[in-house]
Parts: sequence; C-alpha cells; structure tokens
Amino acid sequence: MNGFLAAVFWSSTVINPDYSLLKNINISKSTNSNSYFGISNIYFEDKNIGFETFFLKTEPFLINNLNTISMISITDKKGLWFGYGLNNSLKADFMEINLSFLPGIYIKNDEVDLGGWIMFRSGVEVLFNLKENNSISFGFDHRSSGDIWEYNPGLETIFLKFNKKI
Repeated sequence: MNGFLAAVFWSSTVINPDYSLLKNINISKSTNSNSYFGISNIYFEDKNIGFETFFLKTEPFLINNLNTISMISITDKKGLWFGYGLNNSLKADFMEINLSFLPGIYIKNDEVDLGGWIMFRSGVEVLFNLKENNSISFGFDHRSSGDIWEYNPGLETIFLKFNKKI
C-alpha cells in the first residue's frame, strides 16, 4: 500500500502544469503555519491493535506549491515515529485533498516490529472546510520501510480530525 500512496503523491507533484517539480524547484516562505493534534486508530495486518496520538505542523516554507511538514506520533504501546516531508494540497471551493510523503525514524519500544528504524509514511486526507477557519477531515496513511529492510510489514492509521487554522 505504501508504494501506491507514494506513487500517487509523487505523481501529483509532477503533473501540475504550474508547479511541476520536473520544471523547477522554487523554495519560498509560506503564509500559513498550522498545527494539528489528533488521535488515530492503528492497524497491523488488518487488525486494530490500538491507537496513536500525533502532532503535525506545517512548516514556514514551500517547495513549489508543496507544504513542508513535520510530524511526531506515539502509540499506546510507546511506538514512536517522527518525520519530515511534503504535503500536496489539491484545493476546491469547500474541500481539499491532501497527499503526503514523510521519511522518518521509528522506535518500536513495545509496539509491533516493522523490520527496521527508517520508515516512510504516505497518506491521503479529505478535508471539508467549515465556517470561520474550521474544517473536518478524515484520512488514511501507511508506513513501512519501502523494502529497505528484509522484513517489511506495514502499519496503517485511520483518522478523523477537527482542524482550526491559526
């Protein structure tokens, strides 16, 4: 699943005629900086194994039209993941689709063994804008090593977020 989500993310970064990464790479300051806190259900081998608490921050600069983001999460079994990557927001009037890709570090503690410590997290989120800078979103993400470790199972999260832009 991680390969599919990663392919969708990277495809979305090159097919945009105005901001394709194949055309050029432009780094600029972002006018938005948002922070999100949430709780997700986590799944391993199609079984719900617990929950994860996460904090995600939109960083203060853009690469073309891609937001730079950082994220840290911890599961109820003390599995820790943190990463830094990119988010592509495809916007419409009342909604947006966010595609993300974040390389990161995984510290297993009492959580499931994912085969190694480098993990890639790819996700898709559908966000609906509400009144006064509020929104609600739901999404799915997958993390695994992308086959850099011999043992490479995946861990999925499903989340529902209430967002407030600052």
